[in-house]
Amino acid sequence: MGRDFRKKSELLLLLSADIIDMLLRNRKTGLEDSAVKKNLSAEDIPSLLDLQAFVAGYDNLSEIFQPETKETFLEDLTDYGTGVGIFVNGRIIAYAILRIPHDKADNLGLDAQLPEEELDFVAHLETVTVHPDYRGNGLQAKLAMYLEENAKAAGIHYILCTISPKNTHSLSSTLKLGYGIIAEKYKYGDKLRYILMKKV
Repeated sequence: MGRDFRKKSELLLLLSADIIDMLLRNRKTGLEDSAVKKNLSAEDIPSLLDLQAFVAGYDNLSEIFQPETKETFLEDLTDYGTGVGIFVNGRIIAYAILRIPHDKADNLGLDAQLPEEELDFVAHLETVTVHPDYRGNGLQAKLAMYLEENAKAAGIHYILCTISPKNTHSLSSTLKLGYGIIAEKYKYGDKLRYILMKKV
């Protein structure tokens, strides 16, 4: 395809490197906790895996959730994309990952039947995960929109993601962000998924 994807990825990392303070309501305690939003790095991967496992077990998501691995997190946070996390007292309580698929076979732009020349400008919203204690703060939308802004500034035209039809909460939240369902296919082996796309 002839484009320098590494520069695009580095720009994404640069854009999301700021640290922003915020207050979040803790559903368990009813109190407001001080939190910071900051860029993720490979050093955060053990914490990402721990939060992912906790949320998957809490929500019983085995059928509708496609977990990331240490290797995919590393790839997403170094070579091909960026991530942003929310931390409370140094503990990660939410994160989102954006990946640029390059010319890989899993580029969802192919499922969207985008022209070949447009595949260069596709990014995937890989995952958005929020600790149950901090749901209700709109973090899924805030993190997704933050990454969308970065992607648009980096020259991305389309953001795509996959969601299980059974994951009604995530589906509803994503549709409210302006995504549209453009296909329904089996992904990750035998898991039925909606493919959603938003032009940015």
